[in-house]
Amino acid sequence: MSPELQDTDTLIDFYGKIQKASSAEDLANQLEKAARSYRFDNCSIIYLPLRDDIRHRPHFVTPDWPRELLDAYERGGFFRDSRLFSRLRTQTSPLKIDIEAMTQNSGTADPIGEDSLEIVTLFRKHNRLREIFFPCTDSRGRKGAISVSGNCPLPSNEELATLHLFSQFAFSQLHFVLIETSRRTELTKREEDCLNWSARGKTIAECSIILGISENTVASYLASTSRKLSARNKAHMIAIAYEKGLLNRHFDIRPV
Repeated sequence: MSPELQDTDTLIDFYGKIQKASSAEDLANQLEKAARSYRFDNCSIIYLPLRDDIRHRPHFVTPDWPRELLDAYERGGFFRDSRLFSRLRTQTSPLKIDIEAMTQNSGTADPIGEDSLEIVTLFRKHNRLREIFFPCTDSRGRKGAISVSGNCPLPSNEELATLHLFSQFAFSQLHFVLIETSRRTELTKREEDCLNWSARGKTIAECSIILGISENTVASYLASTSRKLSARNKAHMIAIAYEKGLLNRHFDIRPV
């Protein structure tokens, strides 16, 4: 079989599996298998923060970035001022990071942009010597990226093009998978009310006054919602709810 036919068969097979994905985790698993077939060890799906997002932190649909690396970015304020994520907003071609080349040749372009030995050290520690970010856009116009990383050599231009096709298709399909998942996420009316007011910046005390229930009850609803969404904290809960389309589903804003 010719290489061209093999490539076509690979694409068709990948598209079929992505279309059958019933969850973000399932979709991510298919992406990871594709990445491994190109010798990469890790794969992440990322939504870039909206420009008016006060958290200025990307939402990792599949948090494949090590906790240690995320914490280092958080401590240094690198999410807010990151050259990497800024470039992903405007760049359409793959963004390549080669830690080895950066450290061996100071003249090499640095897409990370932060003058931080800690970040470079952590990339190396977690075997992410080479990482490629494929900029993607979904049907809403929401920007994100799919990244692959490992210690393997950087792929050829033909392999990059195929991986970018994989990434864009999977990222587009992710939006519909999350919508379908949200339909299966059962939140009570009160949980949705507390979630939506919290997403609008209201404190537990303010939610209590708005909804006419005790602060302990509001806290209980937010805790149960967080558990259902497998969120690590309030900000993560709101980010997940946004991506799953859970905000404003049955929400009526009343004057406060």
